[in-house]
Amino acid sequence: MGKESFLKRLKQTIIDIKGVYKDCEKYNAISIRGNKDFIYKTKLALDLLQEKSPDAFNLIKGSLKDIIMGSHSYAGVDYSTCVIGNAYMAPLIIYASTLAHEAYHIELYRKFKKDNPSIRKVPPEVYGGAIGEKKALDYEVGVLRQLGADEATIEKCSKLYDTKWWEE
Repeated sequence: MGKESFLKRLKQTIIDIKGVYKDCEKYNAISIRGNKDFIYKTKLALDLLQEKSPDAFNLIKGSLKDIIMGSHSYAGVDYSTCVIGNAYMAPLIIYASTLAHEAYHIELYRKFKKDNPSIRKVPPEVYGGAIGEKKALDYEVGVLRQLGADEATIEKCSKLYDTKWWEE
């Protein structure tokens, strides 16, 4: 499948998902869509980031329009949307760092567009794949440190790159 058809399907999926969840609450102009538990835990994660990692919180606030409960986690870079799978059920500190990780993918995408206005399509490796994931994981590790994560959690996140989950 080509990138154009993928993006078209992604856009329709996001529109469909927005229609599935009747529960939607705003948090600093970000729409949070999902069940009540998802909304509650997302707000707690954002509160934690605002308190302990204000730079990450500001990145999220500036990057995301929607945080949506889904089957797995990914950033809809073209649509300023973050879909979250079961990460919201993880310990709060991990969920908060996951939100920062996904927002960082959007930041990488936006920065490339801003720095390269003559290039119409952002190469996927800029914000995803091995290069984008490494950058997002490095950012997430920094956020985990700011949030006061223990060394075992930081080490586990640092080693996620070796799993190459984005190739699956």
